[in-house]
Amino acid sequence: ANKAQAKGTDLSKHTYFVRDNKTGAIKDINWEAYNQFVSRSKAPGAFDSRSNDSGENSLFGTSTTDNNHFTITAAL
Repeated sequence: ANKAQAKGTDLSKHTYFVRDNKTGAIKDINWEAYNQFVSRSKAPGAFDSRSNDSGENSLFGTSTTDNNHFTITAAL
């Protein structure tokens, strides 16, 4: 982002950048603001089966439980 800014790219709409108060250089990202800026890229639980029977669920199983939910929204 600092390189783009140095080349004259307008970054004003990207309010999630945290700037140095003295130099104006971008020094961090406010992740909460960034997540609001980009919004969701897919529906929640896209691969997490509510019935807990998908192949992806078995990836998150344990030694005592074959399949587990890996998103809280699918477990609700």
